Amino acid sequence: RRAVAEAGGAPAAWLPRPAPGSEDLERDGSHTPVVLVLNKIDKAPELRWVQSREHEFRANGSFDRIFYVSAKKNQGLLQLTEYLKSRATPRPWTYPAELRTDMPHVEQIKHMVNFHLFKWFNSDVPYKIEQQTVGWTPRLDGSLLIEHELLVQDSVVARMVLGVRNTIVSRLREQVSYKLNKLWGMNVELKIWVR
Repeated sequence: RRAVAEAGGAPAAWLPRPAPGSEDLERDGSHTPVVLVLNKIDKAPELRWVQSREHEFRANGSFDRIFYVSAKKNQGLLQLTEYLKSRATPRPWTYPAELRTDMPHVEQIKHMVNFHLFKWFNSDVPYKIEQQTVGWTPRLDGSLLIEHELLVQDSVVARMVLGVRNTIVSRLREQVSYKLNKLWGMNVELKIWVR
């Protein structure tokens, strides 16, 4: 740990270390390994805040290793992935390597729409909206037309979701379409109706 820190890597306190008592558990191989990953360490004003969270988690669980990472700044990720690779049992893939998620396409659409609704509106509005995909039309040019409905409980919520001159629902449609294009590798036109 000290050598990595001296070589310009992460500070020694941020490097992975075994949790107390985990050495005995590793040797007999009788348990499923549990790893604690504390992310966003770059947000902590001082290391003691991160260590305080670690102590809280340790009080309620036992961990084989503890990693401090910052996904945004790419700190600690190499050590984490190397550890996970070293502990993984070699076997054939359950899903094809090119598969990005096992979630059905309709659920992916709902998830992406929900993501934006929760990001843009206060906490109670998204819970007043139900969703359903009502149309799925593959086109001759290889693109896909999807029609998706947002079912709202009252006209106030409908006006909020639509926005002035339909600006919010248009932005929602554009952003979800863009993400689906990237995820599925094809041109997707999403039409969103508010009812």
